[in-house]
Amino acid sequence: MLPAVEGVLENFPDGTLVQKHSTTLAHVYACQFTTENPAAGGENPSRDRYVAHAQGVMAALGGLPLRQHRGPPTNLERRQHYDSYGEAVRAYSVPSYLISLKQYLDGGIKLVGLKQTELPRVGTGCGGGEREHKTPLPDSNSEGARRAASRAKIGLHDWVRQTAVKGTVVRLCTATWRNAPWDRREAQLAVAKMERLLGRHYPGVRMVTVYERHPGDGPNANGWHVHALLVAPRNLRLKYGLFHQLWYRALGGTGKERGAETPGNWQFSDRVYKTPGEAARYLMKYMMKGYEGRKWGERRYSTTHGCPEVKRRYWWEPLSVGGAVDVEGRLREEVARQYPSPEWHVWSGRQLTQLGEVIVVSAEPTVEFFNSG
Repeated sequence: MLPAVEGVLENFPDGTLVQKHSTTLAHVYACQFTTENPAAGGENPSRDRYVAHAQGVMAALGGLPLRQHRGPPTNLERRQHYDSYGEAVRAYSVPSYLISLKQYLDGGIKLVGLKQTELPRVGTGCGGGEREHKTPLPDSNSEGARRAASRAKIGLHDWVRQTAVKGTVVRLCTATWRNAPWDRREAQLAVAKMERLLGRHYPGVRMVTVYERHPGDGPNANGWHVHALLVAPRNLRLKYGLFHQLWYRALGGTGKERGAETPGNWQFSDRVYKTPGEAARYLMKYMMKGYEGRKWGERRYSTTHGCPEVKRRYWWEPLSVGGAVDVEGRLREEVARQYPSPEWHVWSGRQLTQLGEVIVVSAEPTVEFFNSG
């Protein structure tokens, strides 16, 4: 997020490169001068003023040493930010992107920008600090089910980012039944028992699980199986055989079954994910499969432990001549500067939703970050 250039662009004559192109190009244009001799070519007061502004930008970006966790983007303090959604909405003045910054315990951040062309609404019965939601629709309604599944995806992603911190490792697992249950409640009871057994034998391990129906026409077609993500201390050695025994006991067995007598299977995935967030997105895709038909009170995912609430901040990001592509590039450029590779993985994307145009930029710790220091 580069600082605003209000009061700077007008210093350039009409028709120059900066006037014709987007804000991002304007910053690139200025940064080129900072690496050259600005006095070359004689006096140019307009250029010199912009160079001074660009040097201030670069100073803000370079305030902390590279390859260290920097918290939120440094330039956030140069803008007017707000600690609640309600405060940000009340400060709305012109069409802009409302940026929500999430700061995670894994050291990374996530920016979500929603284009607002009119004053957003705020609920009157919740202290003026929350979004206004309509009455929740039941899962029998496809639109209500889709919204609920989307909210659950965000909750799962936040849980992983808050739990998988430095000093931990993540492993993905798949748990199945020999005779897959058709009743989701039966599957949830087995998972709940597995969570209790896991807490006794591995109290330092956290787990999140999601449910998926078996595809195809086999004997377990339309029955349930489970995908789980384990977050464990790095120095803890997980015994695969013990997980099999615990799962057998969770399914009603003794834990000593062998061969055809086993009631199910617990399998660890061999795939290595670049970031815990990538592993979380693998689980999240199952939450959107068959999201309709959930009964009242049934959770779309379950966890062994809670997690601290994600810290949020808000600000208004000006629109750009280049549209969403340019705003996304500007935000990603700033985040990538604050979170350099290879210890951080920065990605971004745009999507047109029912709420409007959404921009997402995320900085996630990689394997190199977890292995460093």
